[in-house]
Amino acid sequence: FAPTITSSPTSSDDILDAFCPDDNTLGARRFLKTQRRTFYVIELVKFGNSLGKKRYEDYKTFMKDNIIRQAGGEVAFDFVKDGGSKFEAVFVVRYPSGNAFRRFVMEETTMAPMLDRRKSLLTEDSIYFTTLNEDVSNLYPALSYGPQFYSTPAFLESNPQFYNPEAFLIHAVKFLSTPVLDGREKVAVFDAETEDLKSANGIFAHGWLDIISTCRGKI
Repeated sequence: FAPTITSSPTSSDDILDAFCPDDNTLGARRFLKTQRRTFYVIELVKFGNSLGKKRYEDYKTFMKDNIIRQAGGEVAFDFVKDGGSKFEAVFVVRYPSGNAFRRFVMEETTMAPMLDRRKSLLTEDSIYFTTLNEDVSNLYPALSYGPQFYSTPAFLESNPQFYNPEAFLIHAVKFLSTPVLDGREKVAVFDAETEDLKSANGIFAHGWLDIISTCRGKI
């Protein structure tokens, strides 16, 4: 079901403001103007009630049918789990460039009313503009490739506890940096020291994304 949205004259700045309110808009606008490569938009939401869930599903249907495909994008991850303590839905979309996002999202006049409907009944709502970390597969190969790369389908079928793609953890990290502490370096040491332990217990990373701009919410 794709809801009918009545379009009205709306500037691209207004649409970006609806996406990224308050003080986040400037950083998002700067990112979209300079990002010439593929990037990912992560949405983390919690529904206020069943109507909030329906409106968010309507929003995703609208995006898939009218926006993402035309922009040359792709849904990378779409997961809903009712009753989550912090978030109940994760929606990740890959866009080919900031220019594609500006053209097909910010300049689409039907976006503004859809965004108003989207956010009206959400109790938690975070949106991040991110890029794929391409160094991770070289630094931590055992974490970057799950057992589907080196185990047979028969093994995975008979050992579901070893790899269950419906059980996942979203780990959002903000690095602390002081004159005597480099948080990013400390996390890198931790990842290196736990790589084999995690791999041996069926814990793998489906993607490492660097948050470039906080569009909505905080981290």
